[in-house]
Amino acid sequence: MRDFRSVEFNFGINKVRIYIFLGIVISFFSLVILRIVDMQMLSRDKFVKLAMINMAQQLPIPAERGMILDVNQVPLAYSEDTIGVFVIQKYLPQNDTLRLVTLSKLAGVIGKDIKFVLAAIERRKWDIYGPIFISEITKEQAVNIMERSEDFPGVFVDTISLRTVKFPYETAHLIGYLGPISQSEFKVLSDEERRIYNTTSYLGKDGIERVYDKVLRGIDGVLFRYIDAKNNIVGSEIVSLPIEGKSLRLSIDADIQKLAYELLKPYRGSLVVMKPATGEIVALVSTPSYNPNRLSRGDASYFLELSTDQKFPLFNRAIQGTYQPGSTFKLVTAAAALYYNKWVPERSEYCTGALRIGKRVFNDWAVHGNVKNIIDAIRVSCDVYFYKIGLSLEPNEMIEMAKNFGVGERTFIDLPNEKIGLRISEDLHRKKYRRDILSGDMANMAIGQGDWLLTPLQLAVLGSIIYNEGIAYKPHIVKEILSYDGKEVLEKVKPEVLRKFDLPKEIWKIMKEGMKEVFERGTASGLKYITKYPISCKTGTAENPHGKPHSVFLAFAPTDGVDPNDAIVVAVIVENVGAGSAFAGPVAARVIEAYFNKYGYKK
Repeated sequence: MRDFRSVEFNFGINKVRIYIFLGIVISFFSLVILRIVDMQMLSRDKFVKLAMINMAQQLPIPAERGMILDVNQVPLAYSEDTIGVFVIQKYLPQNDTLRLVTLSKLAGVIGKDIKFVLAAIERRKWDIYGPIFISEITKEQAVNIMERSEDFPGVFVDTISLRTVKFPYETAHLIGYLGPISQSEFKVLSDEERRIYNTTSYLGKDGIERVYDKVLRGIDGVLFRYIDAKNNIVGSEIVSLPIEGKSLRLSIDADIQKLAYELLKPYRGSLVVMKPATGEIVALVSTPSYNPNRLSRGDASYFLELSTDQKFPLFNRAIQGTYQPGSTFKLVTAAAALYYNKWVPERSEYCTGALRIGKRVFNDWAVHGNVKNIIDAIRVSCDVYFYKIGLSLEPNEMIEMAKNFGVGERTFIDLPNEKIGLRISEDLHRKKYRRDILSGDMANMAIGQGDWLLTPLQLAVLGSIIYNEGIAYKPHIVKEILSYDGKEVLEKVKPEVLRKFDLPKEIWKIMKEGMKEVFERGTASGLKYITKYPISCKTGTAENPHGKPHSVFLAFAPTDGVDPNDAIVVAVIVENVGAGSAFAGPVAARVIEAYFNKYGYKK
């Protein structure tokens, strides 16, 4: 007979197992429920943030760029906050048709041609993650884009600081403009520079903005911007704050700069005004000019227009244009002949208007008759007299003196892409012409024709050497580095000797007296009707194989001043117009008149 107590006992064991199993199951689900509650309620913010980080854009917070001020603290370039529209290529529709539809809609909203939008993206096509600035927009346009965000994937609106040049055409070649960093520029950055620049950086492309970019730009901050699947901004976090850049005070006088531009505006030409005692540039103008504000705002069609303009408005003639010096070089020729004892200053010559050298006749620009001495020859700019001086010199003597005066030498001005011009050498002449320098060459070189090429800045340096009697200071535009607000001077730019050489005092005296006579009763005597201030000067006419000659003029003033710090040197070249006394001279005289009307000088 079966013992049911045994069955009851086994059943009891099974109940225990069941209770244990149920306890495990209940505990497991309790833990799951508690974890769900923790995720949904207690740690919600943490996981939401983690989810958003998966859709975060790391963006730079651009540092405030420093101001550029003139010598009297007049703002020349500064940044202004405005509203801009941007695209990020990664978030644009990847289908070409949908992408074009989106960008066409955007172009319609902001009132731009689709080509304008595509050109802006094309410049930065190498950077698919960085925000690309398309255009400045109005508040109404911004609202329109944000309200229709679903129509504009990859497009967003934000504030942007745009660079403004106060006197754009007048100072374009001085100040320069900003533009997005190119792929080639980014590739060559050092590790240290990549801490300053990123793929979205705007940097100086020309002028002071380029040379002093690292001083002006500051250090960008970092922002994380969180977006949802619909491209809506759902949060942001500042990782680091930007550090503002420094400001610059230039030696430029805005009033003189503007006047010089207005005088040269009808022509192709350039002008440099420099203080010979320090090398400070008071004005530097090149015409024709352009509007740097349009370039800083990304107007690609305008850049193309400028690049194909046959007048070359982007070309800074003051430091890149190279010209024969014409008769201004006669001062160098005179110095060489006197220094090497090949000519006595009292020597007279009779000018018939031409001189035969071998089988060739070298003409003068006028018949001067009896030229009493070398000062008189400088006064009337007699070619025949200087042809004969040139014949008295050895080629190396003239070439060495030209080098002393900075011909064919860099000035190291704080602007980019300076040209060094041309100073012929005997070796270079043999390579170019397959012969030695002959008598006819020496005659031509003596009057500033042939193989001499100078920039207007080099011509100004030549004038400062004469004024300082053998010393040239390095030309510079920045006078001081300031705090961002311009109130504190952080660093002063000190005068630096560029070149120095010795000539007997008597030679400097002869050169200066000849230049003084040019103004008093020589080829530039008509300028006395333009300026009341006494100047020393030299006119020149530079031959031009492509048309009318260039008008060249070099001067320093005043001749009756007692403080070298009051003096200025002015060099002007006007292209394709004729004699120096007729065009370049009057421009220089009006600038000199305005400068001393404003600043005066000690007599």
